Order: sequence, then C-alpha cells, then structure tokens
Amino acid sequence: MEHLGSPVYTGRGVIAISLVLVAFMVYVILEVIHWPWESRLQKNLVWIILTISFYLAWKSFID
Repeated sequence: MEHLGSPVYTGRGVIAISLVLVAFMVYVILEVIHWPWESRLQKNLVWIILTISFYLAWKSFID
C-alpha cells in the first residue's frame, strides 16, 4: 500500500500491460476492418486475454 502513489514497474506488470495493449490493438484492428468472425470464440478469446492481463497488472501493482 505504501507505493500506491508510484506504481512499481515489475517485469510481471510490464508484461501484463503489454498484453493489454496488444489485445486491445488486435480487437480495435479487427473491429475497424470488420473481420468476419467465424464464431464468437475469437472475440471471447480477446476479452479473456484482456481480463487476465488486467488482473495480472492489478496484482503486480498491489503486491
């Protein structure tokens, strides 16, 4: 809690933030080009990656 004002950038946090950015960019690109989704699996997979990445980022900043 003492480093709440200044987040400590651990390796795990950097990886998690990178995953969030990559997943978000992939999602935006696929939305922009109106990719014909074969099923909702690909879209759900992107959301799962985003959720896990945000969780890892949050955990690394709290710990």
